[in-house]
Amino acid sequence: MKRPILVALGLSCLSGLGAGALIVWQNQTPADGVSEAWLVVDVTNGDTLTIGRQGQVQQARLCGINVAPLHDTEAKALLQHLSNQVDNSVQIVAVSHDPDRTVVAEIYTIHSSGETLFQEALLLGGLADLNTNELQTCPNAYSMQLAADSARNSHPSMQTR
Repeated sequence: MKRPILVALGLSCLSGLGAGALIVWQNQTPADGVSEAWLVVDVTNGDTLTIGRQGQVQQARLCGINVAPLHDTEAKALLQHLSNQVDNSVQIVAVSHDPDRTVVAEIYTIHSSGETLFQEALLLGGLADLNTNELQTCPNAYSMQLAADSARNSHPSMQTR
């Protein structure tokens, strides 16, 4: 995942200012397709976080899912719990930006027993549904689909969704 940064660094040696500007841009907002470490400043709602790094603050929305208003409070609590377990340190893989400049991303934590993808946790908990219009833009679309299928099988109330 670090190849684009290495390419940018290599380009900065060759072309100077142009690639340097790219690196500054990457520090201001998560770079598309690159896993970057950010801190959760706030859990805004069940599918949106406020993240910060190096003095920059940005909104980040979880790609590929929708949290219904009915489940928003529970989803928000789960995201806060997952963030707190790792001192609010998360990995962001940006896939696009909304018109309001909100980053649309996969967000996950790294901990002693592996990784936890926020989207999967919400799907498995029955707190989110797949956003089929956006799902294929997510790098882990297949595992998110499996999580949604598993949730449907284990939560009878989700059979009709």
